Amino acid sequence: MRFALVDDKKELRDHVAMLLGEFAAEQRLHYKLDCFASGEDFLNHFTAHSYDIIFMDIFMDGMDGVETAEQIRKFDSHVILIFLTSS
Repeated sequence: MRFALVDDKKELRDHVAMLLGEFAAEQRLHYKLDCFASGEDFLNHFTAHSYDIIFMDIFMDGMDGVETAEQIRKFDSHVILIFLTSS
């Protein structure tokens, strides 16, 4: 499986990446995770790559998660989007 993680906060990207790694190890799941610090960075990469699941922060500086998701849907209407937020 191929995952993308989009969050503007490095500490949250690192934490979610660790949790995904632990889950994958428990499930014996082979996966690749690409991490991005902004919606813009992700979209620049996304047009050339496909993902099974995209984990994305809703509230990011610049292009937020909702705006990024709208752009993603123009290219791929089937990819699974999971929105994340912290308070």
